Amino acid sequence: MKDNEIFIKTCIPGLDDAILGFPRGGLILVSGKPGSGKTIMGMTFIYRGALEAGEPGIYISVYESRERFLQFAKRLGMDFEKLEEKGLFKHIWMPVTMEAGAATAINMILEQIEGMGAKRLVIDSITALKQQFKDPLEARILLQTLLSKIIENL
Repeated sequence: MKDNEIFIKTCIPGLDDAILGFPRGGLILVSGKPGSGKTIMGMTFIYRGALEAGEPGIYISVYESRERFLQFAKRLGMDFEKLEEKGLFKHIWMPVTMEAGAATAINMILEQIEGMGAKRLVIDSITALKQQFKDPLEARILLQTLLSKIIENL
């Protein structure tokens, strides 16, 4: 079996050389302290994946509105608006005040994945997403259901 059948290229300079990419069909949790580069890594994974591999991606942000996300990305040399125009990128803002519940959130995310044929997804951040739910059980159900359905759909 070839590496490209087992791994998906991250398209992040230097990372693929070190780890061959991410396991195809897998979920990767990137954790670290604030300011350690998690957001930039996620943005780069989506941006370069669209540019270099032609793989559409979705970036779900709990804290950043679309406008703030685009401004920050531009300062880093990433023009996500051009990718949006080509149907290769979508930003979803799920603010902390979301009251809709787990089922609604899961369905909305899955509709977006299926609608654009997304191959890459970043959720920034899982911790913040969990905090949106008053009931820890509902948060756990959301994450388990969402992540298993994502594996099926990506």
